[in-house]
Amino acid sequence: MADSSTKTQSSNRYIPINKKAEEALLYFKSLGYNNPYVLANSDYNVITYRNLFRVLSNILKANNINHGSLHTLRHTFATKLFRNGVDVKVISELLGHSDIRVTYDIYTHVINEQKKKAVSVLDNL
Repeated sequence: MADSSTKTQSSNRYIPINKKAEEALLYFKSLGYNNPYVLANSDYNVITYRNLFRVLSNILKANNINHGSLHTLRHTFATKLFRNGVDVKVISELLGHSDIRVTYDIYTHVINEQKKKAVSVLDNL
């Protein structure tokens, strides 16, 4: 069943988590955190975008990292996947883009880097 709170139908998708994320979630659970939402306030309600942005800003500031947004994290996620050879179709599906061309248009610079890297392999032959 589709979640009516999502922006589009493609927003309802399966996104696996990596081992580090799984370990972090299990750690929180071991501390007694028993909330169905990962990002929740002390009343067990979903945290608002504003509060989440404030928390992110505080984390960045405390670690001397230039200001970023939640969308910056999404872009970094996609860019890291590209740079590690993940197929554009898989990345597009993880991001929930309605069409693979959207992914190509947004990440053209990274795709071009990958093309240069691919061709440079021939220099070693």
